[in-house]
Amino acid sequence: MRPQTITITAAYGQRTISKRRSTSTQAKHLAGVALDKLATQASLHAQDPVGYPEPLISMVALRDDVLRDEFRAQERNRIWTAVQKLVEGNANVRTMVREGRTGDVSRMWEWIGAVYRIEGGSAHQSPAVGKITTPGRLDDSMSSGSGLEIGKRKWEESRPYY
Repeated sequence: MRPQTITITAAYGQRTISKRRSTSTQAKHLAGVALDKLATQASLHAQDPVGYPEPLISMVALRDDVLRDEFRAQERNRIWTAVQKLVEGNANVRTMVREGRTGDVSRMWEWIGAVYRIEGGSAHQSPAVGKITTPGRLDDSMSSGSGLEIGKRKWEESRPYY
């Protein structure tokens, strides 16, 4: 092999490795942003089901919101594929295909982890009063001596999904 070919191959390999590291770092950050948005949507829906009728967020809408600064389609797809793997690997996120309020059928994500009361634009947890649990699950700290009447509810889907 020629020395020139070795140099070009080494430069290409170095560029590929640095690009993967950059994508991985960026994907971790954006997955955190996406998870925060999903948790906030679930909290808002739990507090005001009329104002926020769906606890779900369309994956496409979330992608467009999170990657609003990236305009190159190939780069967006590469980054979003990594973000999607991280978000769907989280146990607090349920993935499903559903019809939204506008009639569009798309892949949706729903936060099924614990949700918190939102005051003044930020989510926080306060002892016993502020924590809202997901349907079908009770928190022992809320039911023991806090003076709140909490009944156990069964999770029911509005319609079957596959």
